[in-house]
Amino acid sequence: MSDQPTNIPGSLVVSQTNPRYFAVTDTDGKERAVYLTGSHIWNNFQDGLGVGKETIVAEPEQNDFNAYLQLLKDRNHNFIRLWRWEHFKSNAGAADFHLNMSPQPWPRTGKGTAKDGQPKFDLSKFNDAYFKRLRERVIAAGQQGIYVDVMLFDGWGLHLSPAPDNVEGHPFYADNNVNGASITSILDHQVPPPKPVQALQEAYIKKVIGTVHDLPNVLYEVSNESSGGGKVGQEFADALNLSELPDWGDSTEWQYWVINLVKQNRLAAV
Repeated sequence: MSDQPTNIPGSLVVSQTNPRYFAVTDTDGKERAVYLTGSHIWNNFQDGLGVGKETIVAEPEQNDFNAYLQLLKDRNHNFIRLWRWEHFKSNAGAADFHLNMSPQPWPRTGKGTAKDGQPKFDLSKFNDAYFKRLRERVIAAGQQGIYVDVMLFDGWGLHLSPAPDNVEGHPFYADNNVNGASITSILDHQVPPPKPVQALQEAYIKKVIGTVHDLPNVLYEVSNESSGGGKVGQEFADALNLSELPDWGDSTEWQYWVINLVKQNRLAAV
């Protein structure tokens, strides 16, 4: 496999003609608008999405990524969100399936066992398999002419997936790592997080950028469905089977911190 996408017309820039669109510059120097359209599925990057609420550890369910890309190409799609699910143990609402996703960015080499009975995470190191797959899948998509939105974080799992795994199924929960990281809700992760958690996030973001920054088909997404502030209504709380109205905070400040960090490190990597 080539280490660079071959069918991407060029890196996207904001159109000077209409800033609502992305564009590329053709060989003759003219700007050409690019309309992004595509389809995604929650396991197009990590393994472990399947029927039933219990974790399958030995052989997590896999997505046939090449077949997925071919399906997109056959329909003239040119964009995907490369989905990151932060939880290694979780469910999706009332639906009868699990999202116990692997690999994760950090190796499971710590002493003791996490909430799924497997070794704890060592958040001081990175899992090479995760970042190797990240680069390979971005390149594979680019070879089919597909731009990739690299999702950095996921807020939905922390505040909208069912308790207790919405928190206890996350690597940053105290019982799941050997590094002292301890989140208790989305407030500890994104609104904004305590300094030790933010330092782990910063190291991870820098690792992602270092892995894919040179590929022309990369875009970055801060987070899927994080909290936006405001109060949750009783009807919505009832729909989630919550006994009381939750406080999910406002992640706006944290999101701009991520944006600025990506910009700074992206420029430094060029």
